[in-house]
Amino acid sequence: MHVQRRPDPMRLYVLWHPDCASGADFAREIYLWFRGDPGDITQSGYGIPVLYRSKPFQADAETPRAIDLSAARLNIIVPLVDQHMVVSTAWRRYLRSLADSETSRDTACLMCPVALDPAAYHLPENVSRLNFLRVDRVTDPDIWDSAKRLHVRRQRLLSLLTQVCCRLLWGSHGGAGPLALDMPSLPLHVFISHAKADGTDIAEAIRDQIYHQGQLQAFFDESDLAIGYAFEQALNKSAQHETAAMMAVFTDAYASRPWCRRELRLAREPVIVVPTLPEPSAAAPMSYGRVKPLMIVDALRNGYTHFLPEFGYAPVVRWHPERVTLLIDRLLREVLLYGYHEERAKALPGKPGRYGLNCIPDLQMILQLWHNTHRGLQEVIIPPPGLPLSEQAELKKFFVDLEIKIFDDIAGEQYGCISTR
Repeated sequence: MHVQRRPDPMRLYVLWHPDCASGADFAREIYLWFRGDPGDITQSGYGIPVLYRSKPFQADAETPRAIDLSAARLNIIVPLVDQHMVVSTAWRRYLRSLADSETSRDTACLMCPVALDPAAYHLPENVSRLNFLRVDRVTDPDIWDSAKRLHVRRQRLLSLLTQVCCRLLWGSHGGAGPLALDMPSLPLHVFISHAKADGTDIAEAIRDQIYHQGQLQAFFDESDLAIGYAFEQALNKSAQHETAAMMAVFTDAYASRPWCRRELRLAREPVIVVPTLPEPSAAAPMSYGRVKPLMIVDALRNGYTHFLPEFGYAPVVRWHPERVTLLIDRLLREVLLYGYHEERAKALPGKPGRYGLNCIPDLQMILQLWHNTHRGLQEVIIPPPGLPLSEQAELKKFFVDLEIKIFDDIAGEQYGCISTR
């Protein structure tokens, strides 16, 4: 009996000609950004699968092995196009075949070619007509050395590719009906939590940068709440339900503001989602807690304050006014990863007392999930690599019978696979 796993929510395939000087370097950066550092045990298996296609897969072949589009619901094909790829007849044929790949009801393929050379636009018509990701701009200074130019090209590629992946994943959110890659998705709203005493200027700079980013919009209470409006209800609603992510501007005054801590708690509280059955005879999918991505912007000036337990395991990025674009890119990646893990949780088999989470939880999040499930929590299924054994032991002190598992532990159960002979 052969066991076939259900498709991943998303996969990235990076293609480059073996003679492309910068191909392997760009591919590695894409892997580290989307999948994670393989040398860091805390990132093992956490990110989106990234697969390479470069060298021929066997001695008598001229191109890499074929791509199995059925392995993922969304397939993002990223050819790193230079002059070697353009002049190769075999590669032109390979790319033409991928560009003609049909989108089915359950799987889709989008090609996002990257122009590494002006010759890139001379590929076959079904590829050259696509909207290329451009890592060079006519306004780039000629005085940049090779290291500076390579750094800028990397950042542009990762930023543009993250935007593409976010648009596709959130455009397919819900998983019902055929995938439509050409349909524009609604912008994602970001809640900017800050203390007015010393965080308004930084929050405004972040908001202004978000307005220049086509995938995002900002909720900023000074501009989004009407004068004289009863703000408590609107803030609560936006912090918990109407925004896709939160940025907390962690200044000296932030920890002392009760409203800021309330916003954090609302944003990080798991919202219970009970998926509907895909068909009446289907096994019940797993219920899960949807947690909002949070990023901490470290903007401390005097260097003395109190850390907040509401931060949990949220990433912390040091504030610098010249790196706001990178800050937004990192937030967008968090949104992407949370959405990816939510889609993974949806596809897993459910049973009474089992709940998934779309992120790695801390103790406070487990307590909130236990409360929101009316104390019916028996199993918590989380993304890999899961919690360290020491932290699981600490949880056992409060929840003796609670089991913590990762997605892969239950993916082979009957709902999550198809058996064929």
